[in-house]
Amino acid sequence: MARSNIFHNGEKVCVEVVLSRRNLLALLHKLDMEGSARTLHNNDSYIEGNQSSHLLILKCEDDDEHYAKRESGVIGVMHADTETHIAENGGVAGNTLIL
Repeated sequence: MARSNIFHNGEKVCVEVVLSRRNLLALLHKLDMEGSARTLHNNDSYIEGNQSSHLLILKCEDDDEHYAKRESGVIGVMHADTETHIAENGGVAGNTLIL
């Protein structure tokens, strides 16, 4: 499953989430899976490098569902090759206004 690490980086608290390709593909599959909760749960978690008992819950949403929650509705731009890959695989292109 995924692994999370919470740590301080200067003045900010950072949360790092590490997914294997297998976990990422499983989560993406759950987007289209009938009746799926679209989530992965894992307790392989660390705080400042020390094992922790907190639970990591990863949830995925369709692009339209996710970006509709943004006040501006604007999606950020990614590398051109990444944008092409997203568009070819059914995602929403960057800098698109979702109504």
